[in-house]
Amino acid sequence: MHADNLNVFYGKAQALHDIDINVHDGEIVALVGRNGVGKSTLIKSICGLLPTRAGRRMLRGRDITSEPPYVTARLGIAYVPDNRQIFPNLTTEENLRLATIRARPGAWYLDRVYTLFPRLRERASFAGQVLSGGEQQMLAIGRALLLNPVLLLLDEPTEGLAPVVVDQLVDALRIIHAAGVAMLIVEQNFRMTEALASRQYVMDSGRIVWSGSTEEFGSQRAEVESLVFF
Repeated sequence: MHADNLNVFYGKAQALHDIDINVHDGEIVALVGRNGVGKSTLIKSICGLLPTRAGRRMLRGRDITSEPPYVTARLGIAYVPDNRQIFPNLTTEENLRLATIRARPGAWYLDRVYTLFPRLRERASFAGQVLSGGEQQMLAIGRALLLNPVLLLLDEPTEGLAPVVVDQLVDALRIIHAAGVAMLIVEQNFRMTEALASRQYVMDSGRIVWSGSTEEFGSQRAEVESLVFF
């Protein structure tokens, strides 16, 4: 996926300024920064939920700038929102099965998701609204996987979760990555992004203000934080 010179507006207010970001096939990339700097706006723009005023979105050489979300999903972009957006009155299994109705062909199917997240199998008959935050996040990720994506967009996947659940999610994301799924992870949890991502983008005020490898990010942490956090 390549976002080239993206500019996105909310009405007359410009939210993203000349964003250029790449996620190669099979790669994990992190997008970090404070709340309110445009990270979620960017991830919504990539999957077509927000229109692009200028610039292009490309997926495997195809221009998807004008494509609506249902088309980008069919082309292989799956989005896990920060509020999970599961159906509260449907069971865990019903939530998952809904994702298979118009899914792309591929290696992810219901039993494989249950193997990845055994807790979901245990809670298969429970309504989404009674699941814990960690279980809901597993459900949101599992539902996205059933679309058989080439690119998984995760918006703040560890927000509000206990450390032990975060560790479980990190392990699951490593398995997903090993299966060949690329990821763009929006996060404020640097420990998670440093454990998973090969490259990092830092965002502030709707702009990319730093980018580099995870190793460079670690060695330049003080410099990077001085740009955006203080």
